[in-house]
Amino acid sequence: MKQFIKTIIASLILIFLAHYFIFEFKFTKEAISNAIFVVGIIMFFIGLMLITNAPRVFLIFTYSVKQVFQRKNFPYKTYYDYYAEKEKDKVTPYALPIFVMSIIYLGISLILAYMVLQGVE
Repeated sequence: MKQFIKTIIASLILIFLAHYFIFEFKFTKEAISNAIFVVGIIMFFIGLMLITNAPRVFLIFTYSVKQVFQRKNFPYKTYYDYYAEKEKDKVTPYALPIFVMSIIYLGISLILAYMVLQGVE
């Protein structure tokens, strides 16, 4: 429940900032719909990436960089050892709340966009 509340607060702040900086703080249905859509689509792809565990794809890159630039002995002899150690770490508990909230925001923005296109006041 805490993850949902934190996600809602953070996303509402992002919507406010997008509305302020991108859409010049115009209080029209179109501007509000666009601000919600921008934040919702970004959250959708981040949530999708976290749910599918896609950040694990970058482990080979981080392993290589750490191995090359670490001055002391690197604690892992092979990539397999590094991967086995990192696989224990959970990516984030916020994956599902981000994904669910993004779908809700996309739905809200689509409803507002439909209202704008139909000319409903």
